[in-house]
Amino acid sequence: MVGGEGIRLANWLDSLTARPGFLRLIASKPIPSAERESGGKLKGPFWGAPNTLSQRQLGIGQTRVEAKLDLTGLKPGARTGITHFSGSFQKYGGQYAIFGVREEGEVGAGGRASSKAAEEATSAATVAAAGDGEGEAETNTATKRVLFFVTQDGAKTGPEITTDTLYLRSDTDFDQATFAWSPDGETWHETDYHYTLKFGNWRGNRPGLFCWNVKTDKLEDAGYVDVDWFRYEPSAR
Repeated sequence: MVGGEGIRLANWLDSLTARPGFLRLIASKPIPSAERESGGKLKGPFWGAPNTLSQRQLGIGQTRVEAKLDLTGLKPGARTGITHFSGSFQKYGGQYAIFGVREEGEVGAGGRASSKAAEEATSAATVAAAGDGEGEAETNTATKRVLFFVTQDGAKTGPEITTDTLYLRSDTDFDQATFAWSPDGETWHETDYHYTLKFGNWRGNRPGLFCWNVKTDKLEDAGYVDVDWFRYEPSAR
């Protein structure tokens, strides 16, 4: 799959030349549920987001997905990371998990605040519960990056990410996926996030990358992620 359901091709933006050696995914605003071809059956921005790159999982045994991301280009409202999605989409309303980082703050905010300033701003602001963005309203004036995990059943918020480089990993064993992250590719932090893969139809499970912005389509405000590499280790069975 390249892009989401009911994709607006004009907003599909990526580049292999903007930064040589990297894939740049430029964030775009997802199509709202009610405006999609399914008539709103597939909930959440994931299904309407243009910039999703994926491949079919090979085999049903143990696999691994890893990605190295440069977050320097993220802007408030942007979400980026790795994903699994699968199953009988229409029948079950869509099965997916997204694991990554979101940039919090006001669109057009003048850069990232220091950790202390960001903490003070967050304590004085109202930030919506963790989510992938549809119907979300953030009112931070400072910007910060926060790890997050979302499935079709709910959402969780992780720690603040203070580095510009982020490594993400997902391991699968038959139908169970687990997730981990690292600031340097050496020290890995296992999470308690779990996702049950759904195998159905000809699609099966698809691991991949995503990048979108829940607030704006303006190129100067939407932001982007630079992907240094994406590695997939298929199952031997």
